[in-house]
Amino acid sequence: MEESPSGRQDDQKMGRREAMALMGASLLAACGVCSSCGATRSYREDEKPEGGTPEDFSNFIDFEWLPEGPEDVYLFLFEQKPSVRDKDDDFIADAARLAGYHDPFYWHAELVYPNPNRRGCNDKWMAIGCRPQTCSSDFPVSDLMEQFRGYTATVRRLRVPLENQAQARKWFETFLQGQPYHMAGPRSTNCTDAAVGLGQQAGVLDARDVRRVTRDELSRASGVNSFLMRWDLPSVDRVMKRESIIFPNELKDVGQYMGKMQF
Repeated sequence: MEESPSGRQDDQKMGRREAMALMGASLLAACGVCSSCGATRSYREDEKPEGGTPEDFSNFIDFEWLPEGPEDVYLFLFEQKPSVRDKDDDFIADAARLAGYHDPFYWHAELVYPNPNRRGCNDKWMAIGCRPQTCSSDFPVSDLMEQFRGYTATVRRLRVPLENQAQARKWFETFLQGQPYHMAGPRSTNCTDAAVGLGQQAGVLDARDVRRVTRDELSRASGVNSFLMRWDLPSVDRVMKRESIIFPNELKDVGQYMGKMQF
């Protein structure tokens, strides 16, 4: 970004305030943030991950498990929920398979961060990113949980210096804040556009390491005819209004794995 906080004490305070209100770009939130801020959400049997063993379920975490240091930002990658077909998550998963990615398929990404100005439990955690219907920062995770209820998110920890957080937030507010969400164009305002852009500005992603799948690649991919028939599309061009796209699966190894959350 153009400017970052100086090393002076006042600037450091401002940098922390801007930064922590900064970027996170979620994928998402799950098991917590209810009656008391540290409360662990209890699960009904029908909410537990499908097909999971008790050992699998032991890998699920709550927000109280996540460190809340000034440099902590979390990438949330939401998994496809195959039990309900013909939804956005299934479309993105099918397209990711067409592009050569493998299970588990992720269909949405957000950056999440602790809110330094919180006044209660509902605003303890915030997200930054692009999601239907708009791109926004400081989006309460309690609202995110409602929007993505029933989905599982993989949580990955990023360590981002405050000055880099401030730079990433400035980039987001300049180019994405308030823009309408477009999953596949014409504007570059989907969840991975936000997550990758923020990651690059924050210094945790190298643009050269991020694969962008082109429209031509998808159009020539093996199995494209079955994909088009399944989704009743005449061509890839009908849905993809941009030259290339980044699938959430491309981010599966970014940062440190912390566990999974059930929304």
